[in-house]
Amino acid sequence: TVRIKEIIDSLRVFAHPDKKCREDVVLAQALEHVQRIFKGRLESQRITFRVQLEDQQMTVHANPSQLQRVLTNLISNAIDALTEPDSATVDPVIHLAANHDTLRNEVRVIFEDNGAGIPESLRDRVFEPFVTTKEPGKGTGLGLSEIHGMLSEHGATIEYSPRPQQAGARFVIHFPIDKELLKNE
Repeated sequence: TVRIKEIIDSLRVFAHPDKKCREDVVLAQALEHVQRIFKGRLESQRITFRVQLEDQQMTVHANPSQLQRVLTNLISNAIDALTEPDSATVDPVIHLAANHDTLRNEVRVIFEDNGAGIPESLRDRVFEPFVTTKEPGKGTGLGLSEIHGMLSEHGATIEYSPRPQQAGARFVIHFPIDKELLKNE
């Protein structure tokens, strides 16, 4: 029952975002909430989820529920990519790393999986609405577009690139640290 309560609490925050509410969110705590939602699915699919944070108290200035939605969409897409029937991934892994980039005055979050990646023909349009790598009926193509929009509202950016010399997808999110650079405060 404790696990069910934790999942319901995480879903409640996810389902009822307060778009105006922005605060310094501890990234490790946001990840913990999202991991609870996917714990069973990750275990049943035998997907390893690795987290490497430079600092367990690292914060990003964001709307907590929107940050959880960003993380949820990325994890969900990665799980889908790693469990597609034509996926040849032997040891499926999702890896999230975050660090402070003092030169760019930002927190950089790197999100990778070792699935099939995004076809070259879609890479330039990956953040456009209705662009999807999934079969018809399996996805709307709105997840990455939604992520892009939410991050833009926070003055943050996201970019996609294939993983160098490896299969899979790589997304890098740049959260500005300097609150003067933040939009719509």
